Amino acid sequence: DVEEFHREYYLPHLSSRHGELALFGRSLAQLQKAVTSGFLLQVWWGERWVSGMVVERLRAERLHPLAVGLHPSCLQSWQNGALAAAYYFLFRWAMENGVRIVDLGGSPPNRMDGLFHHKALWAAEPKRDAWHHTEIVFYVDPAAHLPPIVAEQLVWETDRFVSLSESVR
Repeated sequence: DVEEFHREYYLPHLSSRHGELALFGRSLAQLQKAVTSGFLLQVWWGERWVSGMVVERLRAERLHPLAVGLHPSCLQSWQNGALAAAYYFLFRWAMENGVRIVDLGGSPPNRMDGLFHHKALWAAEPKRDAWHHTEIVFYVDPAAHLPPIVAEQLVWETDRFVSLSESVR
């Protein structure tokens, strides 16, 4: 099933959504390794497998979805809920099995970024990266006009994330 998911769901979905960037997707070996501690979640619509997700479970209290995929017959109508159903069932499974954290992974810390927005819809919260090499420092004149994409960049202010525009007020 993992091999079929990788070939028939994950790779076509990745390619459809991200074009050439799809070259940087997960390998079949990565997904097979992940299911040794986790699982392949399959979403069925009647007799048809329409979407799925490979979920890694490294610790009892934490899940990490590594790959999501949509059957090619659903790619044209990918917003019909088949992928949302995979997330729904993942969170439901986590709750029913005492899993406290579903780690959706990193994304650009910007409220206008689509990936950030998608994760926020599932109640994900940004966390400060402990690795200091990812830190960026902004020096902004409070009188400067910030374009919206810059204004919505999240920055750490004392003990929480705020938008850059909120930070310079």
